[in-house]
Amino acid sequence: MVNKCARIHDFIRLGLTDAKLPLHPQHEVFQSQRSWNHPDITLFCEAYQWRLTVPYFFKERRPRRVCELELQPNDIKPWEVLRTITPPTNPQPRPTMQLPRINLHSNRYGGFGEVRKVVIHPTQHEYRDILAQWSAENNIFALKRLFTGNKEEFDKEAEMLKRFGGIHPHIICLLATVVCLENGIPHFHLLFPWADTDLLRLWKLQPAGIHGVYRVSWLAEQCYEIVKAVNSIHNPNPRIFIDGVEKWGRHGDIKPQNVLCFIEPGSRKIKFVLSDLGLAQARGDATRSNIPGEGLPGTPNYRPPECDMAPHQGGNLGYVSRSYDIWTLGCLFLELTVWALQGWDGAERFASDR
Repeated sequence: MVNKCARIHDFIRLGLTDAKLPLHPQHEVFQSQRSWNHPDITLFCEAYQWRLTVPYFFKERRPRRVCELELQPNDIKPWEVLRTITPPTNPQPRPTMQLPRINLHSNRYGGFGEVRKVVIHPTQHEYRDILAQWSAENNIFALKRLFTGNKEEFDKEAEMLKRFGGIHPHIICLLATVVCLENGIPHFHLLFPWADTDLLRLWKLQPAGIHGVYRVSWLAEQCYEIVKAVNSIHNPNPRIFIDGVEKWGRHGDIKPQNVLCFIEPGSRKIKFVLSDLGLAQARGDATRSNIPGEGLPGTPNYRPPECDMAPHQGGNLGYVSRSYDIWTLGCLFLELTVWALQGWDGAERFASDR
């Protein structure tokens, strides 16, 4: 609009506001005004207008729905990746069972995606109250970029997170989905509250384990809540019906790296939260126990016996069901107990001896 102030009334007449952006070069505002030459139109459409269209993350009010953004190549990404985090060296045991606000890495890598710690300006989201509930830092989020470029796989994980995320206080909640188009290739992202660390890093951060009745009581309470969280997936309430058929859930990848550690507001105690529903599934009654275990993805150290058995015709041998989660949860609790009693060195010896 430089040197075009006299044309402002044309924008008003056409009802042209930021909400109408981005504009295409063929828009009537350009075609009807001779003062817009071709270089000006190109510069405005390809550069200037994108400075005014920073995407906004809104809080979805409808149940089992989240904000869904699709960013074009010229869109300004509404986040900044934090990369200036220094890992602590030789962390020492602390006198109280409170997790220090230390993030070991700005990026985390898993088998199915990369998680980055990002900051989003407070004017670009409305999740402040949700972050407070999760005791997460203001404007700090976890942005998970899936390694897959398959939209069906992305939709599957997003659907499981919408369906099961947040149904229990100890299951992570999905805030938004983001698809970034780059050179015609979609890159899929999921947005969550940022956790201080996960259970595996906590074991390393507290190498002496835990001692004392109070801390053992806290640990038992967290285990109990994780069991209830798994039960909320296995037996969801409200019940799930898809195409008129009732469904039950299964997490499919319970392990220390998928148990996040948040700090509860007020008490400053650590809160275990189940995350990563990338392998979760919703199954009907007739299919709860007829999923072949051979080739099923998951964590090798936690594989239940049925994953190494060929499917048996006429029986349940070689098939997985919700009991798959019970086995892996038992493995998790066993390692957690070893760490609590013998510390990180004991946990490593136990893993080696197995």
